[in-house]
Amino acid sequence: MGCEQQLHLTARHTNRNASRFRQLLLLLEQGRRLFESIRSRVQRTLSLLQNTQSCAMDRREFRQGCIAVSIYAAENVPRVRDSPSKGIALLVHGWPDRADELFRYQIQALLNAGFSCATVTLPAFDARVQDVASPNFSDVVDDMHELVTSNLLSSAHPVITLIGHDFGCLVVGLYAARYPATVRNLVMLDVGLGRFPKQASFFLTCFLYSYQVAALLCYRVLPRFIAAPIVRAIARVSHAPRNPNEVTPSMGWVYYELYRNYKSLGKELSAIGPNLPILFMYGERNLLRFFSQRWLDRVSKQVHGLCQGFPGDHWFLVRSKCRDQVSEAIVVWLERQRSSSL
Repeated sequence: MGCEQQLHLTARHTNRNASRFRQLLLLLEQGRRLFESIRSRVQRTLSLLQNTQSCAMDRREFRQGCIAVSIYAAENVPRVRDSPSKGIALLVHGWPDRADELFRYQIQALLNAGFSCATVTLPAFDARVQDVASPNFSDVVDDMHELVTSNLLSSAHPVITLIGHDFGCLVVGLYAARYPATVRNLVMLDVGLGRFPKQASFFLTCFLYSYQVAALLCYRVLPRFIAAPIVRAIARVSHAPRNPNEVTPSMGWVYYELYRNYKSLGKELSAIGPNLPILFMYGERNLLRFFSQRWLDRVSKQVHGLCQGFPGDHWFLVRSKCRDQVSEAIVVWLERQRSSSL
């Protein structure tokens, strides 16, 4: 019995040591994965900072009427119109973003490809344009035109490319309809022109209109101490890339102006002709659809029109899974348009 007990105790001791050894290996593996995850995040952060700094070195910021403007050009070039670039792209954001933050990856890709860029941040979406009284799309478009004619266009660059996301699509569409002689082509991200399409379910339809009406009410009706947490909650639920604490009720003017001038805006947008090249890109995994099949068909019928989907949500252009592909696709399409016009 003594010998058997000894063997039994030895076996138990061995099993206990083996179990501890396996636990140690598991902890080491978890530590290694955690270290790799932290290192990967640090590398991405450093890369982002480097990209931002490389853009910021050549960035000029100013206010043009009711809009905030940032111009990116080649180093030591005093004005973007003097830049020997392949073309000029003007980028406009939507709710609740800032143009410089939203398009940072696309700006870097365009600069690397030899294009010059300018961004427009809408009234109330930036500290530089917080004091604009009664902002509206008409003033935004006219101020954009003043920016384009006074700072961007030249004999070398008589036309520009307009790139918009969300409400930025509406803005660039209105600009192209009102000032077609200055527009080479449009790049529109996730929002089409025309009526809102039918959603996949009644619940999604209710959600679409409920958050838009909520943002509108926060802008026009509700007191700020009630409206502020509501719009921040909407930004969180929608997974917007901007810090929710930076979102304010005053940004809801875009929804107010959309519904207040729905018919007149639609009539003005109908002036866009079939000869304007349009690249339309959208997130394939977005629960809400901001474009219809009719819009996709219309883009396909435009001269050099192209529709392209990506595996992402409404803000697919900043998501890590497809932001590089989005930037590359935009550059490739613009290069193709440029070569066809030479």
